[in-house]
Amino acid sequence: MSEPYSNVNIIETVNITPEGKIVKVFRISARTLSGVSFTEEVPATEFTEEKVKKVLTAKAKLIESIKGI
Repeated sequence: MSEPYSNVNIIETVNITPEGKIVKVFRISARTLSGVSFTEEVPATEFTEEKVKKVLTAKAKLIESIKGI
């Protein structure tokens, strides 16, 4: 089964928590098959291929279901 998204772009960045702690995150941008761009952030501690695919698939399916309404 092919993914319901394409054009994946990953940017490594940091966020600063309200307590002042620096947390590394990956900002992942992609497009649904109908061309809608979206972005999700995944903490570095959870950044695996499996997790990224799961997050992107869920978001792409949600967007496409909303567009279909």
